[in-house]
Amino acid sequence: MKKITLLVILMFAFVTLMSCAGTETALERNRGRALETAKFNQTVNPGRINLDSIEGTSGLAADAVMKNYNDSFRQQKRQEIVNIIHLR
Repeated sequence: MKKITLLVILMFAFVTLMSCAGTETALERNRGRALETAKFNQTVNPGRINLDSIEGTSGLAADAVMKNYNDSFRQQKRQEIVNIIHLR
């Protein structure tokens, strides 16, 4: 009985340790590569600025979103009075 109990404990410890070890994914291995590439490209050729928009977009949607976002802070928000137990 002691051998079986010891075996079960050892198997549980082994499984627990193996689950904590994990493996590194491709995303974790390449973390920060896009930022490093952008910095490198700016260092190599700092005068090149790409002001062209992505093909097929004009930026109007982004301008509208930012306008709505900024306007949301300008609007006076109504203060709601709520008591301790959140009854209205």
